[in-house]
Amino acid sequence: MAVPYTFGSATSSIPLSQLDSNFATTITLGNTAIQLGNTVTTLNNITLANVTISSGTSNLAATSISNGTSNVTVNSSGGNITLGTAGTTAITVDTSQNVGIGTASPARRLHVKAAGVTTLANSNGALFTDASNAGVLLGSDNVLGYVQGVTVAGTATVDLSLQPFGGNVLLGATSTLGSAKLTIKTPDGSGSLIPLTLAVGLVSDGFGGISFRNPNGAQGGVSINSTSVSYNTTSDYRLKEDVQPMTGALAKVAQLKPVTYKWKINGRDSEGFIAHELAEVCPQAVTGEKDALDEEGNPKYQGIDTSFLVATLTAAIQEQQALITAQAATINALTARIVALEAK
Repeated sequence: MAVPYTFGSATSSIPLSQLDSNFATTITLGNTAIQLGNTVTTLNNITLANVTISSGTSNLAATSISNGTSNVTVNSSGGNITLGTAGTTAITVDTSQNVGIGTASPARRLHVKAAGVTTLANSNGALFTDASNAGVLLGSDNVLGYVQGVTVAGTATVDLSLQPFGGNVLLGATSTLGSAKLTIKTPDGSGSLIPLTLAVGLVSDGFGGISFRNPNGAQGGVSINSTSVSYNTTSDYRLKEDVQPMTGALAKVAQLKPVTYKWKINGRDSEGFIAHELAEVCPQAVTGEKDALDEEGNPKYQGIDTSFLVATLTAAIQEQQALITAQAATINALTARIVALEAK
């Protein structure tokens, strides 16, 4: 016959050898510390409440919790479950089933908190590896998050592959643009900032290769075929209105100030325009403001896109050609008159 036991106030050691060998009913151990001896005993159907299992300064090398071929469950009805070594908690499972490593207050299903900045030289961060070759190190430098391909030891770098078995990569986006393998979307802009979507791959807006989009749709891209690369800006007539011939282009070209110069960084010779001077004549070809600084006082340099000069230069050539044609006609007429006069 099974003998039930309840130990709620025992004050002395109770060797396992004194327990009934037929014991098979639930035993509740209350807040009293129970010392179990070295006897190898199988205990079934035991509920432990507020029990600490420790081994002093020794390891529990020969201790195991097993249940044959069935599952072993460690469950807390109202508090956290913690595991630790050397008096320090290493793993916490809270009441929301979040698991924390290095933190007693996990904020996600798995929360790994390092003691400081993650580098290849220290043990901070979370390391995931295969059996012998490579892995991924997740960490931070207190400002930026890191995703780094590393060796198994985590002390040297290796290449990092994203989606090697298929699928697309999205940064800041929640959906892929067309069949693009890479879609990058910037946050919504404010003021002069315009949100941008960059798609790399086959997209449906006509700009295969790399496509640049804003909330109004495709604005350009880089197209690639078997023999060439094209850099495109949207120019469809359906996007334009009040189209008029350009006039005064020759006078505008006369105001341009092409220069030669040397780059300060390496002394290399070059030629072109000074951005703020070009802005006075063709502002659409220039970005940024003269002498602009960022919030920290660093220069915000201007840039130019000389492709915006093509229309002006083309119109100027046409105006110049019209002048040449008119002058040629005048010269021909005057030449004919001179010939006629000399023939008399």
